[in-house]
Amino acid sequence: MMQTLLQSLYAVRDAISAVQPPLLQALVRVALVFAGTWVSYELVRWFYRVVRRWLLRGGRLAGFWSILLNAKLIPRALQVVPLIVMGLLVGTLFPEGRPLRTGLLVLNKAYFYFICANVFSSAMNVIYMVGNWRRGVSASPQKGIFQVLKLLGYLFAAVAVVATLSGRDPTYILSGMTALSAVLMLVFKDSILGLTAGVTLSGNGMIHIGDWIVVPGANADGEVVDIALTTVRVRNWDNTITTIPAYDLIAKPFTNWRGM
Repeated sequence: MMQTLLQSLYAVRDAISAVQPPLLQALVRVALVFAGTWVSYELVRWFYRVVRRWLLRGGRLAGFWSILLNAKLIPRALQVVPLIVMGLLVGTLFPEGRPLRTGLLVLNKAYFYFICANVFSSAMNVIYMVGNWRRGVSASPQKGIFQVLKLLGYLFAAVAVVATLSGRDPTYILSGMTALSAVLMLVFKDSILGLTAGVTLSGNGMIHIGDWIVVPGANADGEVVDIALTTVRVRNWDNTITTIPAYDLIAKPFTNWRGM
């Protein structure tokens, strides 16, 4: 079947080659590529709607399936299908060596890395949410760890995208970032301090969700309701919410009444 499809695409390419002038020929090729990509995108959306409707109708949208859909893992993973179709169409409908062919394939590859980062982020959300659902991990400050992993995923994807668009090796991009590390540390000083503090809080188990803490400098006296990568949210006893930078819990004293 795949061989038949490729032969049909090659036949279409040969037929387009007879179109004149060359500008019209290029426009026809681009139109066919985007039409095929759009059709595949709509088919993927239809498939996802059918699956979601089936889950809702059968009362199956609970537990793991509910987490899978809420984390948007399935729709983000399905976005790879139109990219594969686009790559196949560009590779077959455009002759080798054409600048337009090369440019479209580069854009396709760059967007693929972005999709991979989104899928990885959703996968981390699924793992975190499944852990909360099955083992009650929500009581421990693991959210920051998963946020670090997602941040690293997007960082690697950004390096891959820049390397693809610039035609450079990823190690060249990383070496350039190393040379700018001093400037980056100065610009993102607060973010780096918050990130380090968040990892320290998570790794050492200094606070858990549900702990009663008192932070005099932040006028916080209540229950920890969320532990993010760089911030901690506390619901005070008067039901007000105080957001505290994670670094403040490392640099300044606070009281945790967990042991009471």
